[in-house]
Amino acid sequence: MRKLICITLLIFVFYSCEKQEIISDIPSIELIETSPINVVELVEPIYFKIFYRDGNGDLGENDPDVYNLILRDPRIDIKYEYRISELVPNSASVPISGILVLSIPNAFITDGSAQQTVNFEIYVKDRAGNKSNTINSGTVTITQ
Repeated sequence: MRKLICITLLIFVFYSCEKQEIISDIPSIELIETSPINVVELVEPIYFKIFYRDGNGDLGENDPDVYNLILRDPRIDIKYEYRISELVPNSASVPISGILVLSIPNAFITDGSAQQTVNFEIYVKDRAGNKSNTINSGTVTITQ
């Protein structure tokens, strides 16, 4: 009986010491993939696959006039704006994570050369106005 109590206490201590992952209420994103990394100017789309995480689930919006996913081309400061649909009902507060895929229909050369590289910047904003970290797409080469 004494061994059973000791084993039970050890199991209890082990599980009570287990750390639970705490996810921030400020959304965060990570780049999974940019594809393709070599494109023909004004012909091929570029796809970005992104992992997102938000501790209170307020990422996403049902208002069609609100854009909460921003992709910026720093060469000429053009912003491509997208809307992430509401992922969790407005009254719920639950941690969420998942994958988003977005695309630019075509890219273009801005400096008149035959080939140019670009590193796009991407971030998201939640309904509370919190801006995520900004990620870099990695180098994409655009050719004529």
